[in-house]
Amino acid sequence: VVVDLANYVMLTLGQPMHAFDYDKISNKKINVGYPSSNKKITTLDSIDRNLSSKNLLIKDGNSPIAVAGVIGGKNTEVNSETKNIFIESALFDPIIVRKSAKSIDLSTDASKRYERSVDPKMARVAIDVLTGLIIKYAGGEACKGLIQSGEEPSNNNQIKFNINDCN
Repeated sequence: VVVDLANYVMLTLGQPMHAFDYDKISNKKINVGYPSSNKKITTLDSIDRNLSSKNLLIKDGNSPIAVAGVIGGKNTEVNSETKNIFIESALFDPIIVRKSAKSIDLSTDASKRYERSVDPKMARVAIDVLTGLIIKYAGGEACKGLIQSGEEPSNNNQIKFNINDCN
């Protein structure tokens, strides 16, 4: 149910998200970065993939648990036994996601959206919507607080429009 809800929110709002089984995250800490050496990950599609310095990773310490913006790892997959969920709603650089997806020869719904950019304001909205839907349809309760890393990108681009020129 949780994965279906995350996909529903992505299709509705355009914001990719990933749900991790929190209890399978060994040190309960998530970090994002490139691998210091070549790594391997078994992805959700049960394929063993070789990773390189082109792959931005979501990691549990040094172990990859997802290829950022592309696909999650089997090692933290949500299933019918999952009790606690960690939801990631992020903004990733489109060029980094494209290079990463191409390097492992995989295109996903999430990577396609990230490659074309997502609305920076939607990351927070989408996580709130998904949390509410999970509580409603799968039960449970939300923990207090939200962990935010990095700065929100600002969009100061303006389009000047003169209604008289239009008429």
